[in-house]
Amino acid sequence: MKSTVTFKEIFTISLPIILDSQMCIRDREKIDIAFSLVNNLQLNLLAELWFYRYAHYKEWYIVGEQELSKLIDVGAKSIGWNLQPHIEIAKRNNHPNIQRLQEFADLITK
Repeated sequence: MKSTVTFKEIFTISLPIILDSQMCIRDREKIDIAFSLVNNLQLNLLAELWFYRYAHYKEWYIVGEQELSKLIDVGAKSIGWNLQPHIEIAKRNNHPNIQRLQEFADLITK
């Protein structure tokens, strides 16, 4: 059974993703570790992690969109979290659906 991980622990793992857009490829492992630590009841953290996957990794576009939709449907929120840097990085990396990415960011953070 997974223990409950704190926001601070996930933030510590994911912080480099936020600070350095060039590290996205190398940060896959950090996101995977964060997923292994988070409890399925921690909807806010799951939403952020799925957002990162959906924003930055092509192989997660389809599943990421589905998972984010499910999480948002059950009320996942991370009020006040700044996901805008990820949207800008995704734009530079030619994400196929920036509009949907922005919608997800708005639904999660507002």
